[in-house]
Amino acid sequence: MDQKKNRGGIVSGSAIAAFVGAALIGVAHAGTLTVGPVAQVNPKASTLVVLGQTYHVDASTLITNRAGRPVALGALAPNTLVSIAGTETATGQATVASVRSLPELDIPGATALLVTGVVSTETPTGEIKVGDLNVDIVGTLTSDIPKFQIGNVVEITGTQPNPNGLFLARTIAVAAGLQGGGAATTQGLQGGGAAVNMGLQGGGAATTQGLQGGGAAVNMGLQGGGAATTQGLQGGGAAV
Repeated sequence: MDQKKNRGGIVSGSAIAAFVGAALIGVAHAGTLTVGPVAQVNPKASTLVVLGQTYHVDASTLITNRAGRPVALGALAPNTLVSIAGTETATGQATVASVRSLPELDIPGATALLVTGVVSTETPTGEIKVGDLNVDIVGTLTSDIPKFQIGNVVEITGTQPNPNGLFLARTIAVAAGLQGGGAATTQGLQGGGAAVNMGLQGGGAATTQGLQGGGAAVNMGLQGGGAATTQGLQGGGAAV
């Protein structure tokens, strides 16, 4: 088995491949949404639950077994390690393109996992909730980690020592995608708030390459009014 050691646990070659490919398409975060063990399958409702996230599949969803052959949803056994790919909007609505069974077994506390979802709550003790998953983020709370907000779509990697239990986060980042408000650290597209990099927004401030209706942009600011430090293009105001 092709495996590599990682501070977050054992990561297989296929799991590493499953983690890559996230992109910004239209108004949604697209790519691998979740890598984790199947907790529950409901063929009648066409749903499955993985790492506290409930996903709906339809006739267009490709579901494959460990041999790579197409199978019905009901063929997925509990605890099967799967990679779920598709798109997720800023409101947490996921469209599942594929559910791929991975050849590796899920080893609780050792296998590196991935989950994408909307942060619904945060506690002072360093726990957040994403879907029905409780996540311990204490290990990610360093000064160089951008702060997310409740309502953000985030990508989290880590491990789950106990099946269906607390998820121990190793990394957490705001997913590339569209958000109605709040802050996006990378490639943020949003109606209001602040984006650190490549921010496109109706109002607020963008540090780099900001495009906005009003406010200030430090670099390459395009705006209707206000001030831009460098290469400012605006209807009124001053450009240094």
